[in-house]
Amino acid sequence: MSKQAHWYSLIRDQDQSGLTITGYCTSKGIKPCTFHYWRRRYRQGQHTSAGFVELKAPAPAPHPIRLSYPNGVNIDLPAVDISLIAQLLRLG
Repeated sequence: MSKQAHWYSLIRDQDQSGLTITGYCTSKGIKPCTFHYWRRRYRQGQHTSAGFVELKAPAPAPHPIRLSYPNGVNIDLPAVDISLIAQLLRLG
C-alpha cells in the first residue's frame, strides 16, 4: 500500500468512526497536523476532475428582451439569464 493510499484509508476511517480528528489521532498515535495535511490533499483530490464535463447551452428564448434606458441606450438580451437582466435593470 502506498503512503497516499494509507493516509486516505485513515481519513475515510476517521470520517466513519464518529470521532473528532483530535480524538482519532490520539487513539492512533498520529500527529493532528500530519492528519490535517493529508486530509487537505484528500479533499483537493476529490474536487479535481480529469477530463471534460459536458455543458448544455440553454434553449434560446422565443423572444429577446429589450432594455431601453432613458438616455437612449437599448440592450437586446435573450430571456435566459434573469439575474443578469435584474442587474442591468438596477443600473437604470
